[in-house]
Amino acid sequence: LYARIKANNDKLSLDAIHFIQRTIDQYKLPHLAFSFNGGKDCVVLLYLIRIALQLLNERDEHLPIIWFQRNKEFKELEEFLRFCVKRFKFPLFETSNDYKNGLEHYLKNGNPQCRAVFLGQRRNDPWCGDLQLSTHCTSGWPDIMRINPILEWSHNDVWNFLLRYNLHYCCLYEHGYTSLGATDATIPNPLLYDRHLVKFNAAHKLTHYQNAERFGRLITPKIREQKADLIEDRVKVLIVAHSSQIDDNILKNVKMGIETSFVDGLLHNKQKMTVDVEVIDNDANNEKFKRYKQRYLYLFYTNIRSDV
Repeated sequence: LYARIKANNDKLSLDAIHFIQRTIDQYKLPHLAFSFNGGKDCVVLLYLIRIALQLLNERDEHLPIIWFQRNKEFKELEEFLRFCVKRFKFPLFETSNDYKNGLEHYLKNGNPQCRAVFLGQRRNDPWCGDLQLSTHCTSGWPDIMRINPILEWSHNDVWNFLLRYNLHYCCLYEHGYTSLGATDATIPNPLLYDRHLVKFNAAHKLTHYQNAERFGRLITPKIREQKADLIEDRVKVLIVAHSSQIDDNILKNVKMGIETSFVDGLLHNKQKMTVDVEVIDNDANNEKFKRYKQRYLYLFYTNIRSDV
């Protein structure tokens, strides 16, 4: 793989590999771990880390993987994760805690000497806008450095790498999933639905809407005490986009995609809950999104204006 990357003068991948090498040299393997969940970003990082280890004459089994298990994990994702761990012989530490408590669990019961963790986070992930390639955990968290070798990679960069080098990844991405969360709150990306073919296209087809990567993630109100005031008889879809980005055909695909995968799929709704798709040109300070997030029990949202 490394020979092919060099032959292609793949600067993005080479820069990431060299950064990983420097990080391993700095912290040393006994003080490092790799947070891996089987998702596409972590898979890219998996292959890059393996190359860096080989260049340093190190072995995969010297770098432990931490798996922060979620409730209601996709079985296909778990199967793929365990396949990777077994194939490459990485030591696996499993924790069912959230990231903060999971790190504390690892430092107490896994490796108390760990000082830094490799992560597959990217700039457009939630709460990652201010991260650096190496970022110390915030106050109140474990004393750990977060190492983000593919921080500046885009959605297209990830898929260009996986497809260009013909690498394995979880099968769910072939069925339209572009971001994987809990099974009861994740559907294939509605922008990938083709109502004529009655199917979702693969994740790598989302080339023109990179910022819509998480469009298949259901957004639910955080304040459950307001449940009595929530609108529950329809699914609200809010898309922030330039008029040139969304036409009637796309809107029909989005609506039918959500009806198929969410209303008929996850909700098993026999009476066809209404799907209300709203497109707006701008949402200053995310005001409408914030309002809808507390108003609707079922909300799907994306802002793709910057993809123009």
